Amino acid sequence: MTEIQNLAALHDYSRKLLYVYLKPLEAIDPYKEYEAYGVKLNSIYWLVGHITWAEHNLALRGVVGKPLDIPWLDRFAFGTTLETQDGMPNFATIMATLNQVHEESQRSLNALDDSELDKPNLIPKAFGDSPKRRVLQHMIRHEPMHQGQLGWICKMSGVKMF
Repeated sequence: MTEIQNLAALHDYSRKLLYVYLKPLEAIDPYKEYEAYGVKLNSIYWLVGHITWAEHNLALRGVVGKPLDIPWLDRFAFGTTLETQDGMPNFATIMATLNQVHEESQRSLNALDDSELDKPNLIPKAFGDSPKRRVLQHMIRHEPMHQGQLGWICKMSGVKMF
């Protein structure tokens, strides 16, 4: 297995944990907003949309260089909020897009040669002159952080996990 295939496999393995959290949350309103210590937290809806945006932005745009045409996806970018719901997709569409982006990401990354990893990333505004390898490492680190937020939502909703 090549290095890039290992990185893709590690991300795929991490993605499986996302579904461990999402499955028991199916009975919970994905649009519900939570608060802790006076701080507004992200909804399930926003978290899944953001995870979708992140993989699309990092893997498909930043490493592969072939983003998909998903007009609403940037509304889940880093630093966004969902104060305006106009024109937003429903949760089922976001889940379908999450799967579509992941399948395309996995297929595209596994088709690349390891020599791509040392090339400059294609989103230098966010990652400077770091190589594509760093972008993939960030993607692998990023998603479990948000999975932990879903874990908190499980706890706050009374959902037993393990």
